[in-house]
This record gives sequence, structure tokens and C-alpha cells, in this order.
Amino acid sequence: MLGDSDSDGLDDDEEVYTTLTNPLLGDSDDDGFGDKFEVDNGYSPLINQHQALLDYVANNGDEFGLYTTNAFQALSPGSLILEPDSNDFFKLTITLRTTSNLVDWTTFPMTEPETTINGQGELEFQFPAPGDVKFFRLSTE
Repeated sequence: MLGDSDSDGLDDDEEVYTTLTNPLLGDSDDDGFGDKFEVDNGYSPLINQHQALLDYVANNGDEFGLYTTNAFQALSPGSLILEPDSNDFFKLTITLRTTSNLVDWTTFPMTEPETTINGQGELEFQFPAPGDVKFFRLSTE
């Protein structure tokens, strides 16, 4: 066999003869984590270990571009370069999304009174840690 029929990063021969995973399924145990990711990180791609893998991601969120509640509080997005639109207006859109399972992301509302502009002209968003939310994703446009 040649190639990688399921595009999971493991070639078909490796799946059939070494890892014993299904070369037609990118996630042979259907736990939400690809076969190659599990093999590369010491997990079995044949046993559904969804919670163990979520714990791994939770403890190594920076490897996935994710931030825990504590990390988010210390987050500094750095400098952004903005360009004006056709009317010479600048617009910065900041979106905060949350998830507890790394699959279903929900936009987290940034509303008053939690969102303010402080005395130095900086946008501040303060909120209590949401119940079951484990991860945050911040994006800007």
C-alpha cells in the first residue's frame, strides 16, 4: 500500500502493519483526536481516551494555541497593524471564544459593565471564571 488514504499523517502501511489502526479513518477510536496525534504523544489510537487527551491538551494548551483561564488573564496579544478602510476608518474586532471539549466553540459575550476603557485608553475585559469552560481562544480582525 502507498499513501495516506485518511490524511491523518500516518501512511497506510504504518496503519495496517504497525499501529493496527484503520487506514480509512483519521480517528480510529473516535475519541476526537487523530491517530497520528495519539501515536506521537504516547496514547493508543485504538482505545478511546477522550478525557485523558483533553487533560493533556489542558496541561499543554500553549502547544495548541489555547489559553486556560489563568493564562488568559496574563495574555498580551502584542502589536497589531491596522489599515484604514475605504472611508479612512480603522476597525478592530476582538472575539473571545470558549470551549470545554475543544470541539464546540462558543462566542463569549464581551458586554458592559465587564468591558471598559481604562484611564490609559486600554480596553479591559474582566469576568469571573465560567463554570465548565476550560479553554479560551482570542482572535482579532
